[in-house]
Amino acid sequence: CVFSGSITKGHSDSDSKGVSGMLGGIWADGAAINVYMNNCVNYADITSKNNAGGFFGGFRGNQNTSGSAGFRNCEIINCINYGDISTNADAGGFLGYYNTNPGGNNIFKFNINYGKISSTKSDGRVGGFAGCIAMPASNNSYTLYGFVNYGALSGTTYVQNAVGSLTMNGTVSRNNNTN
Repeated sequence: CVFSGSITKGHSDSDSKGVSGMLGGIWADGAAINVYMNNCVNYADITSKNNAGGFFGGFRGNQNTSGSAGFRNCEIINCINYGDISTNADAGGFLGYYNTNPGGNNIFKFNINYGKISSTKSDGRVGGFAGCIAMPASNNSYTLYGFVNYGALSGTTYVQNAVGSLTMNGTVSRNNNTN
């Protein structure tokens, strides 16, 4: 996948889960989802008042922690973001907001961000890879390996090279943040 151009969403909308170059927002209540992205490139600049990322604006599994639907596998491997991401919510070079409830395998390897990532929200979460990753279920597996961030990051509270805010109840296989 390759996407170029620009996307602007000028108003905040509670029904909009996110804005991005590849997939805007997916709320997976009642459905099991597998996502595999390999060798993809985003060149698009994203400007939004909602969660924003180069690849996924907002992803959320089933909010019912006892349910079986939601994410099963998500892989983002060998991908590059060149686009600048600017929002008044959560922002990341790849993922704006990502919640894998009720569990799954999450593999994010060898990805590079060159874009400037910023949020103007007072508690907005900003990361070169993801603004927020929430993994509340105990059966999650999470690997972030070989990530490189060259982009400038800007926010007021949660700003980190790889992930602005990480909440989990699963297993971290390896966490290797490289600047």
